[in-house]
Amino acid sequence: DRCRWIALKAGRVGFGGGRDIVGLAAGLGAELVVGSQIEGTLGAVANLHLAAAFAATSRYPAELNSGHSFEDDVLAPLPVVDGWMAVPDAPGLGVQLDEAALDRLRVD
Repeated sequence: DRCRWIALKAGRVGFGGGRDIVGLAAGLGAELVVGSQIEGTLGAVANLHLAAAFAATSRYPAELNSGHSFEDDVLAPLPVVDGWMAVPDAPGLGVQLDEAALDRLRVD
């Protein structure tokens, strides 16, 4: 029997490791699925970029929580429209700091 699915999570393997796993999945003929762990917006955005970079290797959408499941996050969550999240086009990962949340969560 062979490996049928490989779950790819940027928080566990990073982008370089993700590239290597994409190659491994292709070599095994396995399906690749990018998904989130329990993480905030930063982790979800990292997974979103990883999924977009390797979209041609998977028939399945990424599973992203985008930070919506947390009460507070220091980053503004990405909007989800009709079940889709757009890859931010701002520099870096394209995230926006939520200054009010940062002030509220700061510990001196």
